[in-house]
Amino acid sequence: MDSRTPFIKEVAKTIAENHAKGSESFIFGISGKWGEGKTYFLHDLKKELKSRDSSFEIFDVNAWKFSADNISFLRNFLKALYQKSDFWTEDDFRSLYFDTSESGIHWKRFATLVLVLGAAGWVYSQPEVSSFINGLAPQWKIISSLILIPTLLAAVGKIVIIQKSDHAISTLDKFDDLLKRIIAQFNIEQKKVVVFVDDLDRVTPEVARDVLDNLRTFFDKKELTFVVTGDHTVLERYLGKDLLPDEDVPTQLEEGRRFLKKIFNVYWRLPLPIENEVAVFVENEFTKRSSALNEMLTEEEDRNKFKNYLKKYFEKNFRQIIRFLDTTLFNFQIIKQKVSDGDDTQKRYFEEVAKHPLLIIRILMIQELCAPLFEKILNEPQILSDLEYAVDKKDSAKVNQIVDDHKKYLSDAQQGFIKKFLYEEPRFYEGTNLTVSDLRPFLFLAADASFGDQRGPSSDDFMIIVDGGDPAQVKSSLVSIGETKARAGAKAFITQLTSLAEPAKTNHIKTLVIALGDLPPEYVMHKIFAEELASVDLSSTNTTASANKLGAFNAFWAWLDIVKDASLLASYQDKFPFTSASEIDAIKIDKAGVFTSSVATRWLKTYYSQDTQDAVNKMLSIFPKLDLPEVHKHMAGMEEALANELIRDANAEWREKRFSLIKDFTPEGKKVLRQKIFEQASALNKDIVRWAIGKSGDLWETTEVETAVLEKLETAQNFNDIATALRFIVDNKISSPELLWPKVIPKHATLLIDNLPQMINESYQAISPSEEYASQIMDPLIQKIKGLGEAEQIQWLDYIKKPKWLWAKITKKPSVRKFAAIQKSTNDQLKQALTDSLASWDESA
Repeated sequence: MDSRTPFIKEVAKTIAENHAKGSESFIFGISGKWGEGKTYFLHDLKKELKSRDSSFEIFDVNAWKFSADNISFLRNFLKALYQKSDFWTEDDFRSLYFDTSESGIHWKRFATLVLVLGAAGWVYSQPEVSSFINGLAPQWKIISSLILIPTLLAAVGKIVIIQKSDHAISTLDKFDDLLKRIIAQFNIEQKKVVVFVDDLDRVTPEVARDVLDNLRTFFDKKELTFVVTGDHTVLERYLGKDLLPDEDVPTQLEEGRRFLKKIFNVYWRLPLPIENEVAVFVENEFTKRSSALNEMLTEEEDRNKFKNYLKKYFEKNFRQIIRFLDTTLFNFQIIKQKVSDGDDTQKRYFEEVAKHPLLIIRILMIQELCAPLFEKILNEPQILSDLEYAVDKKDSAKVNQIVDDHKKYLSDAQQGFIKKFLYEEPRFYEGTNLTVSDLRPFLFLAADASFGDQRGPSSDDFMIIVDGGDPAQVKSSLVSIGETKARAGAKAFITQLTSLAEPAKTNHIKTLVIALGDLPPEYVMHKIFAEELASVDLSSTNTTASANKLGAFNAFWAWLDIVKDASLLASYQDKFPFTSASEIDAIKIDKAGVFTSSVATRWLKTYYSQDTQDAVNKMLSIFPKLDLPEVHKHMAGMEEALANELIRDANAEWREKRFSLIKDFTPEGKKVLRQKIFEQASALNKDIVRWAIGKSGDLWETTEVETAVLEKLETAQNFNDIATALRFIVDNKISSPELLWPKVIPKHATLLIDNLPQMINESYQAISPSEEYASQIMDPLIQKIKGLGEAEQIQWLDYIKKPKWLWAKITKKPSVRKFAAIQKSTNDQLKQALTDSLASWDESA
């Protein structure tokens, strides 16, 4: 439920209870500042009144739309009533705005005219007169007509007169008469009249006073209830000034308050929305403008900061929030247009402006909520620069001093806002360094070549600072240097390096890169110096002391970690070749970025071919602290060698180390090692298979290893391959009969039967086939026995005895009928062999 709902219900209840109860109108005053939702409140109040009592008839009157004079307001009020009624005539309405009159006839003059015309007709009818007139020349007839017709018209005009005339209603008596008629009609219809007078704070003091006077004089009818809205602070100031023009402000305000208290029966401050409602409102407004806002603020973090600004600094004023959102988007569209249409110089400035949308908003916030100071800043941009620099330095005393210098132009609220908002991030200064080329494009939304970027020392002065060998001083100069002078300084540095010998050359490089490495990543200095230093020959550093060289290199790499420009970093890849293992140990990896990770990985990869075991130990120690994608990038191609060495090296410790290296620090190592392990399983490498099963769950499952072993059976070319595989499976307990025999019997049943004597007496009970697959051996075996000679039959009949491992899971005894020919044999030894074999099934049962 909206937090204002209970208030709306209570206001509606109060109006319903007090309407037409006393001898005068009931007036409910609601105060709220512009944009705080007074109009929305009235809209909801109207619905609540209607739902509470359908007889309420509600009228809206905007005093500011008809503020020319008192009469205009009264006419507007009655017009509002007229438009909702069906009992006024059109004449009633017209009389508010237009003069009306009626015409009449002067009967005495009319009678005289009739007698005159009758007498003239009688005279004309006399023959003598008629013949005389007809005998006149034509020109005399024309002259006579020109005289008589105007005379006749003038006579007729004297007859038609204005009997009465009413001017447009402009007197209070007339207005009051109409109002009483209206109220009487509403009473007949049993309707309760409530009038909403909105935005009273928008009119002049004189009009505001006239309207309020009217409510307690002319409109003071008990049948009327009024709800008046406006900003009480504005009304009090207006009324006090109008009532006591010669008094001081506090006295005027107090008089204004007294006047309002006399007018209103209830005078109530509209409650502000709660924070959660403001947050929901801001979210909804962002959703409405999501496309434009997402284009302007591409990062969610930036959008959230903007939302916080709106919730924090706009006093929960919905209309002001909407206006500022639209103002911001309008300005961003201007910037886009300037990026699109500007010349190269303008485009460069406005591309930078567009990349810092929160700084655009920062300027607009100051313009919106601290306008007098913003006007001063437009005339003197250094004010903003000084404020931003002081805030970055956390120099609150300086901030207060600058604001106090201009406080005569600022209200208390504006002073409070600027002192608080300046500390919001992002700011124009960071690390005491201006984050943009120039503040003025943000202020003026205009730029030209004259702006330039002339911050910082000259190239000669810059080199003097570098020669001092203090990275902090160099950083300080880089912080304040503009792009133009930065490029000049970089070129001067390169020029001087060519004339320096070691170790001075290395020391100069170290001083500069330490300073650069201490600058924030977004500084343009990085790109400028990276472009220039790419041409430096570093081979001479090998002649300096290793500690000095590695100190410079570590600082160099730490700085290049900040640069992060792939095309620039590519030009540095070959500048730091590997020389010795001791240098690997000297690499600072505690905050290793992309470039440091690249150097360390390439050095270790090179070292691997020189001392494999030490390189593996160093890799496992160093790689976890590096940028993993960069390690993968440079370890590509090592997978095959590492996997082969893992298989060859039976040492458990080193096998485990190589496994970790392959698994965690190579891009394709997992894939390559899986392939190698399965190849070894298929080749029945007992050592690898046992190790692989022990590592099940890391890169493979046990069933995958078993499947690779079974492939050996499935692809066997002879019985020896089968026998070897079966013995391997049994000895290593790596497969179940359910997986084993479906791969062997369907394809190799004949091969197994032909070589049955070589395997039937093995201890393979652990892999006895199921009845289904054992039967696929038994039935062809019986057929084979029937085709053998008697001596061989005696031997082979022993193979079908129940205790043999192949038949362990067969439950059904071989049918005697299948051996009918043997039963008819005269060879007692053969028949006894059959009897013994079949009897073994009975004994087992």
